[in-house]
Amino acid sequence: MSKLFTEFHLNSPRGQMTLPNRMIVAPMCQYSSEDGLANDWHLTHWTNLMNSGAGAVIIEATGVTADGRITPNCLGIWNDDQADARLEVTGGNTPESFRDINGKIIKFDYTVPNMNQCKSCHERNGIMTPIGPSARQLNGDHDYDGLKENQLVRWEKEGVLTGLPNDKERIPHLVNYADHTQSIQDRAHAYLDIN
Repeated sequence: MSKLFTEFHLNSPRGQMTLPNRMIVAPMCQYSSEDGLANDWHLTHWTNLMNSGAGAVIIEATGVTADGRITPNCLGIWNDDQADARLEVTGGNTPESFRDINGKIIKFDYTVPNMNQCKSCHERNGIMTPIGPSARQLNGDHDYDGLKENQLVRWEKEGVLTGLPNDKERIPHLVNYADHTQSIQDRAHAYLDIN
């Protein structure tokens, strides 16, 4: 059995640290700060990583001098404004863009939810809970080297997943919400299932 999902103990200058598993997200430079300050993009990105199930997340490299950064948009801690962490629960909008497969630039406003908006999806019985994929969302056929195979069955064969029932038909599944041959009710349920 893989040890990937087992506890891991690290010694650190502040004492022993126990990670719930051995998945560690490596630091990634986002090149998205202004004057070395973290912003809503960082908060959203880090929150997603911290809710990923990884045992630890190493945020990203931080320049200790302005001229020691990789780019002008790297994080920094070379002045007092950058030294203190901050929590903003107000939410907001940030303009974003991407280039589609045809090369066209698509612009949109990304909405960073405020704490109350987060609760509408993440709160279960008064407790803030991470949202992650469910078996019904993962239960579908995928192309593996030219062969179609059920993703859950494949993961079980590879030792990534254990405990599937013998009768795989008992595992719930969702339709593809974009498949217009399916009922509108099933498509809507699949689309909204993350909540």
